[in-house]
Amino acid sequence: MVNYLSWASRMLASSFESEQVEADLKAALSDMYQVAGWASHDLGDHGAARHYLTAGLVLARDINELALIAGGFYRLGRVSIHQGRAQEALRLWQLGQIVAQDSGNLAAVAVLHANEAWAYAMLGAADRVCDSLARAQDELGRVDTSTVPAWARFFLAPADLDGISGVIYGCLASHTEHRCDSHPSRSSTLNAPTPPASTEKDAAAPSTQSPLPQATFSTPSRSVPPTPATALSTWPSPRTPSVPSTACG
Repeated sequence: MVNYLSWASRMLASSFESEQVEADLKAALSDMYQVAGWASHDLGDHGAARHYLTAGLVLARDINELALIAGGFYRLGRVSIHQGRAQEALRLWQLGQIVAQDSGNLAAVAVLHANEAWAYAMLGAADRVCDSLARAQDELGRVDTSTVPAWARFFLAPADLDGISGVIYGCLASHTEHRCDSHPSRSSTLNAPTPPASTEKDAAAPSTQSPLPQATFSTPSRSVPPTPATALSTWPSPRTPSVPSTACG
């Protein structure tokens, strides 16, 4: 893909039949650059990922393709968040949020809201985490599936929002003030076993249960183990069990 991008990019220096043809080429190249950047990110090459994603973002801005611009900001933010740069990721997603809202694409808006919650969780801002996730859920409820850009379609599955919510709350719990065990007294109170209910009447009433019989144990006498012949002779002969007549009827 990288070699193909290098070859295709040289076509931008050509003369085009019309502005629409040039715009179509730039849109295709922007999309491919972003795919190459995302693949580099998956491989852990964050430098190459930023290079390709930025190149794709520049091409998308040249033609004012809002869906690709929002997608570029989203992917650049994901690179930043995986590198632990929460503040940088938040700024990139906020820029993408402006573009997504201008485009009227609610699915892209929802994606960016959910990822902003991730950045807020890393920064320890619990109230903003809840607000961003609520906004993402609300936007998803109003999505027109026929207008969702290709890069945001994955977020239409309910499991995706649930999955990223789990990551977000796990990240938030890395801050001790947002852990459940930061209140040990309340935790011990909630987890303490409840004693059985009793009344004074029950305590005063005599027991009506008869005492259990005392078990007696005797020590068995030691005997000489039987020989194999003796054991076989004393073994009971097999008997054919009687079957009630109604068992199969």
